[in-house]
Amino acid sequence: MVSIFLMGLPVLLMTLVPNIYAYYVFSVIFGVGSAAVAIAGNSDCLEIWRGRESDGGPMMYAVHACFALGSLIGPLIAGPALNAENGMEFKIDSAS
Repeated sequence: MVSIFLMGLPVLLMTLVPNIYAYYVFSVIFGVGSAAVAIAGNSDCLEIWRGRESDGGPMMYAVHACFALGSLIGPLIAGPALNAENGMEFKIDSAS
């Protein structure tokens, strides 16, 4: 419950920050909450499958495979919303 709070509150407060350093602080707090949720999910997966023939290994691989799939699909879905037509073009200028 605390880790969900550590993820939610910084997201709300990031919209009100006066400078980039406060944004960094809230990002770190969000990261701590996110890591706690991931750790809890991993330990729950192992606890659920404890004592079985495979002892949870294949299920842990499946959890991480689903996470990786979501990490791949997320940018593909969000990409069209970040195109130049919406004024969200990102450029990296090289000084060569």
